[in-house]
Order: sequence, then C-alpha cells, then structure tokens
Amino acid sequence: IVLFAGIYMVIGIVHEFSHAIIAYGLGIPFTLLHLHVNLSRTIGTLNQRAVIGVAGPLVALCVGLLCWIAYTRVRHSRFGLPLLYMAWFGAATFFGNLISTAFVGDFSRLAMTLHWSNPVRHVVSVVGVLSICGSSFLVGKELREWAPDSVSAAKATVGMIAIPTVVGTAIVLLIFLPMPSTYA
Repeated sequence: IVLFAGIYMVIGIVHEFSHAIIAYGLGIPFTLLHLHVNLSRTIGTLNQRAVIGVAGPLVALCVGLLCWIAYTRVRHSRFGLPLLYMAWFGAATFFGNLISTAFVGDFSRLAMTLHWSNPVRHVVSVVGVLSICGSSFLVGKELREWAPDSVSAAKATVGMIAIPTVVGTAIVLLIFLPMPSTYA
C-alpha cells in the first residue's frame, strides 16, 4: 500500500514537473503545484500550451517504458515490484490522459491545436480506454506473480490489486489535501 501510494505520487510529480520544465523553457510564467501546473493564459500561443500539455504524459510514458524494460530484467529481485508500479503508473498516466482527449486535459489542448474533429477526439479517447484496460490486465497478471503460490487467485487479486489501489489512492488524496474538489 505504501509502495503504491509513494510511486503514484512520484509519477504525478514527474508528470507535473515536466509541464513546468517545458513552460520554463518556452518562457511562459507558471506556478507548479502538486497536482497541477497553473499557466499564464495571457502569455504564449495555443501551440505552446499544447506542447506544455503533452510533455507531462509523454515523460510519464517514457519513464514507464524504461521501468518496464528494467522490470523485465530484474523481475524477481527486490527492485521488481517498485519497477512494475513505476511502469504501470507511467503508462496509466499517459493512457488516462488519452481518455480525456475528447473532453479536457493535456491531450485535449493538443487536439484543439491540431483542429481534430469531435469523432477523431472520441476515437483517441476510446484508444486510451482500451490501452489502459489492456495494460491493466498485463500488470494484474504480473502482480499475481508476486503473491505466494499458496494464495488463491481471488485472494491475490484482493490483496495485490484491490486493497493497494483503494487504500493507496485514499492515502494519496489525503496527502495531497487541500485540493480543488474537481481534482478529487
């Protein structure tokens, strides 16, 4: 649970810090918060804001992919589980942002900049849903391997996936308080 919550926060911070670094590089004033980068809406172009928006999910995905590669090499060591969580959160951050393309968020700004039609934006959102489902299944299978052989599949699912997800997410929400209600 602690590992889940800690790595969840690390990927979130890396994601937001990536937005801030690109904004800084483009000379756009910003305020870096724990769950958000508040950009000046009066400085910079839509293209610059789109690049800033895409930076967070792309960096998270790159971190996730690098951690997945490392995980496959050290799967059965003490570094395996943290790397698996890092890989998962990196991918989930990217795919989660794809899901919101039709609505709001980092990829929505890119879609507006590129003048994507609503049907294209919705297709991208569906790709995000399918991708997060597929990667969740893959990571779930890997997490099952971390449970002792004597534990049933149902108990492993509850103990290795459900409880860390629910309790770990609650811990992250508590740590990140106060936050706007829309973020919760």
